Amino acid sequence: MLTKPLVSLLAAALFFGAGAARSEPSFFWGNPRPAGNELGGVDFESATVGYAVGEFGTTFRTQDGGITWERRSELSAQGTHFDDVLVMAPGILLAAGQAPGLHRSEDGGVTWNSVANPSGAHLRNLYRLDANTIFAVGDNGNIVKSTNGGSSWALLASPGGNLVDQWWKDAQTGYVIGPFLIRRTTNGGQSWAAIPNVTDNSATFPGDIQFLDAQNGWIFTDFDTFRTTNGGANWFKLPFPFGQFPIYQEEAVIFDTNTRLVATEAEGADIWKTTNDGGQWVPVFEHIGTRGVTDLHRLPTGAIVGVTTDGDLLRSTDNGATWTNFTEIAGPDERVNLEVLDVDPSGLGFAGGYGSIWIQTTDAGRTWFEPASTPGLGDTDAIFIRDPSFILAGGIGATGHSDVRRTTNGGATWTTHPLSGSYVGYPQGLVAFPDGTCFCGTYGGQNINFVYRSTDSGTNWHLRNNGLSASERIFNLFFLDSQNGFVCGGEFIGGALLHRTTDGGGSWTPVGKNGLTIGTIQDMHWFNATNGIVVGGLIQRTTNGGASWQTVSASGDDSIDFFDALRGVADEFQGAMRTTTDGGATWVSLPIPLGGFFADVATTPNGFLVAGGSNSILGFDEDNSPVAVNESLVAANSFLVWPNPVRLSGNPSLFFRLLDAHRGAAPVEARLYDARGRLLQRTPLSQRDDRISLPANSDHPGVMFLELRWADGHRAAQKITFVP
Repeated sequence: MLTKPLVSLLAAALFFGAGAARSEPSFFWGNPRPAGNELGGVDFESATVGYAVGEFGTTFRTQDGGITWERRSELSAQGTHFDDVLVMAPGILLAAGQAPGLHRSEDGGVTWNSVANPSGAHLRNLYRLDANTIFAVGDNGNIVKSTNGGSSWALLASPGGNLVDQWWKDAQTGYVIGPFLIRRTTNGGQSWAAIPNVTDNSATFPGDIQFLDAQNGWIFTDFDTFRTTNGGANWFKLPFPFGQFPIYQEEAVIFDTNTRLVATEAEGADIWKTTNDGGQWVPVFEHIGTRGVTDLHRLPTGAIVGVTTDGDLLRSTDNGATWTNFTEIAGPDERVNLEVLDVDPSGLGFAGGYGSIWIQTTDAGRTWFEPASTPGLGDTDAIFIRDPSFILAGGIGATGHSDVRRTTNGGATWTTHPLSGSYVGYPQGLVAFPDGTCFCGTYGGQNINFVYRSTDSGTNWHLRNNGLSASERIFNLFFLDSQNGFVCGGEFIGGALLHRTTDGGGSWTPVGKNGLTIGTIQDMHWFNATNGIVVGGLIQRTTNGGASWQTVSASGDDSIDFFDALRGVADEFQGAMRTTTDGGATWVSLPIPLGGFFADVATTPNGFLVAGGSNSILGFDEDNSPVAVNESLVAANSFLVWPNPVRLSGNPSLFFRLLDAHRGAAPVEARLYDARGRLLQRTPLSQRDDRISLPANSDHPGVMFLELRWADGHRAAQKITFVP
């Protein structure tokens, strides 16, 4: 008899009874926190209370001048990208962003409603001239104006181009800028004209326009800065300084005619400072891995708050000389790409990627931290967690060798085990079995693709390529046991690589490809020798060992993972995931609120995690969404459970026995719900399990439900009374 403890989950709002509707899925940021998506704008209603907005409708509020930030909006894939924000009054916000372009919140960013926008365009910048007069500019030369505080808007004449910024001296005189376009109006936007001495070509890609006072103004472009000292009547280009200077200028803070900050975007998130009107520059903040700083706001106290494309929340209290990032991030401060992650049922997990990044979780990905000890790889490309006592990490070592690093104490210490004496490709898959057999596949481009085996728990590795060519690109491997496994990969031109071994890699033979249309198989999962799933732009499935293949989803890019025989997830590289609850027979698209690209996905006891660019890890709790559970599942002839009632003290256990109607295949999962249908615990079951351990000191007395689930989708439940 095998006994597995149930994995505790957060309480989830699941409802028993036919017809219950599903709500929005529950997402959370594991790293960084409170978010890792792009932030576009920041504005304050006072010296202490302010708001930042960004991708997927992200809205944060600070009440201490930018030191701490709280999430105001729900994390949802249905949110609209916000590029800018204005605080109209305490708790009343106006945001510009994706079409319909204008959005308003009257509860401090908790909820947003669209505002009628006569242009219908994506609007990117807001400018408030006074309490009632507001201008918004955006794509396709659209400019809209409000004279009643943003309640209604009128369309102005278009100067053309895609507009990114603006400045208004008064209701009649204003400037707008965009790529290869700078225009001025002197009649309230009825017509627009070029600016003297500033041609469109010389302006290239403008990022910001600001005036210090009625006479002194600046236009910041990617490589140049234009200056006026007579209210815009004449403009001249400031000379290039000798040595370092900012390029791709995006945002500025002007202190006086000589002193200013300029933030850049595109080649690093840098902030520069000059004290002689651009004659010399000093970098005061540098993040090469972050694309750019998107907004800067100076508070009445003198503090400056900034936001970036990676969700950083920056703050300076010394006129920009030094900066503090109040976004919590596990890993190097410089943003790099996470490539792989893995989490075991206990909640222990690791993620790694470029630039020696290595981070750890102990709560199934909800929080991450940098451990005291790391594998020490320059790049991490594969992770395998059998259990806390045996973990492998593969990548490129400091000497350029293809290495496997091993820990037998949960990551406290690591040992180095080279695959060979040199570089033989990036490890693309790792697997280990209790008998000490381990496998690793590598990919290094043309003629550097190998499979290695270890029979001493990863200490020594030996080439196992018989039947494989080094020119056949390997992207992953999957083993059912120490003898039976598969290797996948291939070329977009030339067909997929899919081979099988039945002798531990001693020899490899091709798997049938009838109906297999994927050119390069990026990842795969096999339930047994005949039932398997492969991904690579599509998701395809075989139930006869490869004799034939069926396309079960038109999407699904390069990563797939299954928690048990039913629940799995595949990524679509960007914008959505695919989930299955029937072993891969059918897949449902799940849009997720993560910008950028997805590199790896891993299932957890309560959902899944996806890792990608900028150290980002986004989590999904599938059981925080209401589901329909039919009352007919609770039947007297399904299974027996005892004791009933059961006392919650003393580390109790529940025993179950299947009745005649269910004595075929064993259930694969057990779930425990409270009387309101909240999922309290779940555990995978093996063929021999007949006991479910409950946690000591449970605080959930009353009527509960124990549900068993089978691989074929069958479910059965019993009511249980729990007493203290």
